[in-house]
Amino acid sequence: REPREYELYDLQADPRERNNLAGDPAYAQTLAQLRTRLTELRAQYDDHDPPDYLPEQQEPQQCHYGG
Repeated sequence: REPREYELYDLQADPRERNNLAGDPAYAQTLAQLRTRLTELRAQYDDHDPPDYLPEQQEPQQCHYGG
């Protein structure tokens, strides 16, 4: 089952993961490749969601760095 929204970050340019690139057309091919690979790995490891599973939508948790 597909999540409602994907997240994709350039960790070198955006190590704090503030700019989600999943909706950026420039990254559409990368996202498609990663989604395909995830599907392959889930099949390889027999990782399936239960039939009644619905992913919960949660607000991202805020991270606070420093003191």
